[in-house]
Amino acid sequence: MLDLHMSKTGVLRKHIAFVVSLHAANALALWFSYRSDDFPGRDTFIDFFSLVISEGKVSTWFSGATLLACGLILALIGAAKYRDRDRENVYWLLLSAIFFYMSFDELTTVHEELGPILGEALGVTAAALGGWVVPGLIALAALGVIFARFVLHLPPRSRVLFVVAGTVYVLGALGMEIVGRAYLAASDDDLTYGIIATVEEILEMGGIVVFVYALLDYFGTHVSPRVSITLS
Repeated sequence: MLDLHMSKTGVLRKHIAFVVSLHAANALALWFSYRSDDFPGRDTFIDFFSLVISEGKVSTWFSGATLLACGLILALIGAAKYRDRDRENVYWLLLSAIFFYMSFDELTTVHEELGPILGEALGVTAAALGGWVVPGLIALAALGVIFARFVLHLPPRSRVLFVVAGTVYVLGALGMEIVGRAYLAASDDDLTYGIIATVEEILEMGGIVVFVYALLDYFGTHVSPRVSITLS
């Protein structure tokens, strides 16, 4: 038995506060990148906090850790469903595996490395979109088909939260990525592109934060595993 006590609203507030702080630092990093002259410590600050120029180290570790937390919560729910012989445990465990991979990818940027290779293999259009966007859209459509029934059978509150979280995340990860690529194709890498990329990151982080809240809400309301977690 493991007894954990946490407040899902408290977790939500802390996540929001951290995301706001990250983007305040990113705003400074954008200014330093596109408008400021060089000064001691400038490049180090940009390296740690820019969400655009260098996929800032702090934000990368935050997103990776948060995605990992989602994977762990999903695994706990899946284990509880398996214990209760609920056939939908497969969906929870598959989601867990997906989020573990997303955490790994966030920390290692595998998709960024594979992008040029995929782009070259798929043609000019795919290359212009960074290579991985087209396969990403195909994978998204496949996941939509696989998980449609699962989402429809969720409790109403959880269903709404899951859909909102997924929609916000995809709008950032794919929607704004396409907008950013289109802007770069027509213009230069400038402050406007930095703002577009920042909106992308805000949506991605926002989607993850909402999903963490959705999972904790579901866990506290609908799951009774051999882990005692008190959620308020």
